[in-house]
Amino acid sequence: PLWYARRLRPDGLYFTFGLSPFALLLARLLRCPLIFEVRGDSAHQARLRGDRMRAVLTDGFYRWILPKADRVAAISE
Repeated sequence: PLWYARRLRPDGLYFTFGLSPFALLLARLLRCPLIFEVRGDSAHQARLRGDRMRAVLTDGFYRWILPKADRVAAISE
């Protein structure tokens, strides 16, 4: 529950990439930094598969959430 998480006072919230604004909302409610992990380029992969709608939505989500994150961890090979 949220009240328990607030009592713990986390040092940060590490979010592995997913298309959900929940991590940002939770980090703001807990008043802790958001570290956002990105693995590869999901929008590019969607374009390669021909899924234009998913590519546009994913790209828009990236543009919206990445500037709001306190840190971004880019994972690659």
